[in-house]
Amino acid sequence: MVLLGKRKVHPQPDWWLVGGRGRPGLSPSEAAAANTKRELKIDANPERFKVVGSYNLVWEFRQQKPKNNGTADISTVHSLVLTEVRYLINRN
Repeated sequence: MVLLGKRKVHPQPDWWLVGGRGRPGLSPSEAAAANTKRELKIDANPERFKVVGSYNLVWEFRQQKPKNNGTADISTVHSLVLTEVRYLINRN
């Protein structure tokens, strides 16, 4: 299963991977765990997140001013395997 979210703002107002920014001092896996907990209410140990890949994304426009300056992001995509029991418990 792949979890996608529907974004509301630029630069990508479309279907997207669930996630968020990493906070200073957090490893990529710690940031993935924190974002998964915040976005999906799934509390998983950062060691369970496996890196799928890192990607550089460049956008012509952005939501913040100046909107025409564009933006560039580096995204690290992780995988997290959930058992059916864990998934069902955390959905409620």
